[in-house]
Amino acid sequence: MSLDTPEPARVHDTVESLAAEIDEKATIPPSEPGPVPQAPEPAHRCPRCLHDLDQSILGPDPVDVQEYVRCILNKRRFRKTYSLFNGEISLSFQLLTQQESQQMYPLLRKIKHTDTLEGATAAYRLKLLFYLRQMNDSLFDIGACDDWEDEFAKRFSEYGEDVPVMLTRVLIEFLRLSERLPTEGLDANFWKGAGLS
Repeated sequence: MSLDTPEPARVHDTVESLAAEIDEKATIPPSEPGPVPQAPEPAHRCPRCLHDLDQSILGPDPVDVQEYVRCILNKRRFRKTYSLFNGEISLSFQLLTQQESQQMYPLLRKIKHTDTLEGATAAYRLKLLFYLRQMNDSLFDIGACDDWEDEFAKRFSEYGEDVPVMLTRVLIEFLRLSERLPTEGLDANFWKGAGLS
């Protein structure tokens, strides 16, 4: 009766010999180049908030409608606060006065090529300066925005590059809401939803 002893495992002298053995065993057949993915056709987008106009928009929340009516009746500007990351970040946006709008729009017109990524980014950064009024405990005023790029850099210098992107997403939501609220007043159910009928 003979005992067959298993052959001892091969010990590699160097890392290179191990890598060569792995390369021998794991040969990957060369892949043929497939079709190059094409970017989707550009959707019809709102020039102000970039919402895809091919998608339906749900109406504003009844609480927002009620607050909007209260603001109109009390001659205040509509302001909305958003809570992000389970309350870790609180953002407040406020509608602009006519004077603030007249201050912002010439600056927007100076930003060239808003159809490019750089132009759209610059436009939203400018809008953040005007619409964002509070971030956690920091209160913001519009102030003189002749050199708005420096003002933006000062205001957000302590945050990373991702924060303005996140703020822009919330700003877009606020702008969508601010566009929908006045049209809600044309609906007969608006005053019922506001609790005033």
